[in-house]
Amino acid sequence: MYLYVYICIYVYLRLQELFAAQIFSVKNGLKNAQKQLEEEKTSTTSADDSIISIVLCRLLDAMKPGCINWKSIQLKPRQKFDKMGNCKYAMNVCGKQFPFSLVGMSSDDIHNGSSKMIHALLWQMMRYWSVKKLSDLSFGGKDVKDEDIIQWANLTISGLRDRHSSEIRSFKDKTLTTGLFYLELLKAVLGEEQVRNDLIYFNVPILSNPRGPDEYGKERLANVRYAMTIIRMNGGVLFTLPEDLVALDSKAVLATLAAIMTIAFTQDKIGNTNDGTELTYDLVNG
Repeated sequence: MYLYVYICIYVYLRLQELFAAQIFSVKNGLKNAQKQLEEEKTSTTSADDSIISIVLCRLLDAMKPGCINWKSIQLKPRQKFDKMGNCKYAMNVCGKQFPFSLVGMSSDDIHNGSSKMIHALLWQMMRYWSVKKLSDLSFGGKDVKDEDIIQWANLTISGLRDRHSSEIRSFKDKTLTTGLFYLELLKAVLGEEQVRNDLIYFNVPILSNPRGPDEYGKERLANVRYAMTIIRMNGGVLFTLPEDLVALDSKAVLATLAAIMTIAFTQDKIGNTNDGTELTYDLVNG
C-alpha cells in the first residue's frame, strides 16, 4: 500500500480506514497479548477475590457518593476473613441503599468470583446509573421509567424526515434488530449531518428470530457498532456488546436508549422552543 500523507489526511476518509486496517493486519500484537494473558492467568486468579469487592464498593460510591464507609473496608486484605468481610459489606450496601434484586445472590458469590452473579449485579448497577443520570437531567429530578424512555424515543424520531425505522413498543421490539432505530434516533438528536448514510446498511431486514440463522448478520452488527461509536463519541457512557442489542437484551437496549437520551438532554437538543420545553417537561415529569 502506497499513500501520500496529504491524500490520506485531507482527501479520502476511507483511505484512513484502509490504512488503519493495513497496520492492524501487519502488526496487531494479538499473539503476544494472548501469550501474556495465558501466562498471567494463574497469578491473577488468586488476586481476583481480593479486588472484586473493592471495585464494587468504588462503583457504588461513585453512583451514590458517601454510601461507602471506607473505614469499614480492608483495602489490602490478606486473610480470607478480611476478604469475606469486604464482600459482605458490599452486598449489605447493595441491599439497603440501592433498589437491587439480590434474590439467590450472596457475598460468597462475590468472593468466589461467580461470573453469572457478578454480571447480574453489574447489569443492575448500570441500569441504576443510566436512569439516575436521566433523572438528574430531567426537570425536577423525577424518576424516569422505561415507558418514559420509549415514549421519548418515539416522539423524538417522529420528527425525522425520510426515516426507515418505525416506532417501537418495548425494549423487545424486533424493529430494533436492524440497528436503524438507534442511528435515526441519533440523527434526530445530533442532526442528520452527524450520522453518515454511506456507513449505514439500510437494506437490513427485521430479524424475526434473533437466535436463528441470519444472512445479514455482518451488516446488522455493523449498524449497531456504528450507533455505539457515535454514542461514545458524544460522551455517552455505554458498557454493552453489539451482540446484546441484536439479541434484544432488554437491559442493553435500555442502556443504549438511555445513553442517547442523556446526550440529548446534556447537549440541550430538546426543547429549543417553549412548546418543545413544555412537551419534554410533561413527558419526563408526568
